[in-house]
Amino acid sequence: PPSMPPSQTPSLPPSVPPSEPPLTGGAEADATTTSFLGYFDNFKCVGEQYCGGADCLATCTTDPTCAAVQQHSNRKHQGYKCSTVPNDLKNGPMTVQEMLLKSPSKWSLFVKQQDQPSLPPSS
Repeated sequence: PPSMPPSQTPSLPPSVPPSEPPLTGGAEADATTTSFLGYFDNFKCVGEQYCGGADCLATCTTDPTCAAVQQHSNRKHQGYKCSTVPNDLKNGPMTVQEMLLKSPSKWSLFVKQQDQPSLPPSS
């Protein structure tokens, strides 16, 4: 096949794939990450692997049986579903972005925040 002249070769801007958010403190918070609170260095849930990588929180968000995800704080490895929120959590709560800054990465818990009903106006 004929090759395109260099001036017509499409150039793709360097970008981060949408499923892999930047792992820095400057990462923009999205609706998924803001709906979770993190508890650093907690190992509470065991079982079969539920998800992997940065997609774990999105997977839990759409699963009504998922209350929390057990995953390394850098969100780069496998995750395990918690059907209920464990008791006696330590080192939190903090935002997902704060969790990403913790070093070294440790097993941690990302707890899904349930929608809170609006309080009636005070009279």
